[in-house]
Amino acid sequence: MSSFFKNGSVKLELVLVLTDLIFYEFLNIIFEIHFIFV
Repeated sequence: MSSFFKNGSVKLELVLVLTDLIFYEFLNIIFEIHFIFV
């Protein structure tokens, strides 16, 4: 049970890191488009 919980928390951390990276890339793209059109 404890090992399963550890695996679950590791997967959750990976998902959070991935969403952070995607969000950061999304902001970068928005800034680039904004500066291109302004």
